[in-house]
Amino acid sequence: MGLVNPFELLGGTYIWFISLSFAFLGLSITCWYLNNYLYEKFQSKFFTYFALLCAFIGVFITRMLFYGLISTQIMLGYPQ
Repeated sequence: MGLVNPFELLGGTYIWFISLSFAFLGLSITCWYLNNYLYEKFQSKFFTYFALLCAFIGVFITRMLFYGLISTQIMLGYPQ
């Protein structure tokens, strides 16, 4: 039927994906903080765009794992 557990596709390395998503989200918060306090000095939008990019990547990785797990468990019929 084409049902594959996404965690099996990752070969048991999903903890790295979760850690990576937290790292990107933390980097995003740090860059946004720097943007708020250094914008008047440098007048650059680099931190803004970089923070939004990091946030997008972090949220995307987290949602990919979450929705993969949810859809797999629903399709397999858990809980019964």
